[in-house]
Amino acid sequence: MSIRALIVARRPVRLDDFGFESADDIEVVHFARRAQSLGELADSVDVAIVDVNFPEGAAYRNIASTMARLPKIRILALTSSPPHHDEVARALAAGAVGFIDVDADEDEFAAAIRALHSGQTWLPADATATVLRDVASDLEVTTSERRSRLVTVALGLVPVAGALAAFLSLLWRKYLGHIGVRPVDIGIDPSSRVVDALSSISFLIAVFGPFLYIRTWLDEAESGLGDRGSRWISDHRKLAGVVLGATWFIVATALALWADIVLVLLVGPIVAISLLAATIGLTSELPSMLRMEFVRPARAAMGAITIVLIFISLLSIEVLIRGPEFNESGAEGGLITRFMGFKAQPVIVADVDDALPVRERLYLGGNADLYVFVDPCNDDRVEMVSVGSSRMVVIDEVSC
Repeated sequence: MSIRALIVARRPVRLDDFGFESADDIEVVHFARRAQSLGELADSVDVAIVDVNFPEGAAYRNIASTMARLPKIRILALTSSPPHHDEVARALAAGAVGFIDVDADEDEFAAAIRALHSGQTWLPADATATVLRDVASDLEVTTSERRSRLVTVALGLVPVAGALAAFLSLLWRKYLGHIGVRPVDIGIDPSSRVVDALSSISFLIAVFGPFLYIRTWLDEAESGLGDRGSRWISDHRKLAGVVLGATWFIVATALALWADIVLVLLVGPIVAISLLAATIGLTSELPSMLRMEFVRPARAAMGAITIVLIFISLLSIEVLIRGPEFNESGAEGGLITRFMGFKAQPVIVADVDDALPVRERLYLGGNADLYVFVDPCNDDRVEMVSVGSSRMVVIDEVSC
């Protein structure tokens, strides 16, 4: 019986490039141009040749999903010429049992197909040696180089902090401008609110960041539990991931309600360190439970930039369009009250000379000369009174 083969390759690769028409024992059943065709057509073949140069790693994902569904199929990775070590490593990790470069001879293609069909692997000696040398050169990161990377990142945070302070100063002016108040009127130094911003960022990272550990935690559980536990996780990996994610969501919600300081000061910095290590390629230096092996530096950087842009856009919309809002208990708002620390305290205001009646207001802040109050019961009308002529008593809520 002939060996049934499937070829999944991008242009300009052609079927004639493989020379299988002269091999009587090899029958090319399908020749496809889309990476997802591997999963659709693999049921009817014995061996598949898959071009790994599809965009965005589509070939690796389809190899892994096909191997999970059809563990007996034999997949040969078709790499660039000469083969790059990243292509070979990712293809073998996905489940391929060999690789061959696109410029190989026709006889070598036929020999590789026969070897895979007979249960062997196909790792050309010369190409494999080149790949291993390339891998070794990438692994040669000295202690001084690691230190240099960390110093570069640390120095890069200095202008970032300055830019954040300038951004917060602009937001405060625009936000308070809706009610005719300047930051200086309520004693706010926008640069000092960087701490509030950083704590909010740490809180968000702490809540959502641990979901990136789920794959690592499942791998650790699968290798660390007994045979029964490991087998269950292997057979129900998606379900185990959902259970683990739901568990963390419940824990994070409880901490956010009653012990958010744990998220801000402990969990957030740990996740940030893991993300930083993934971005600069130092994941292997972390404990196994804190590694994000699947997070690639370029993808991590792009993801972080995307999240920051979305967050800034939402924050800017609230600042420029919505403006400050108040109720009887204090300031309302979404991101502003959490990220920028904008608050209003209900108080009873009494004049020392009894020039004005005793009244309940929201205290926004003040400086050495005046206090700024807001009346939530009168369309958020702003009052500015002299510091020396007023006394305040803190209450829970303003009565309208």
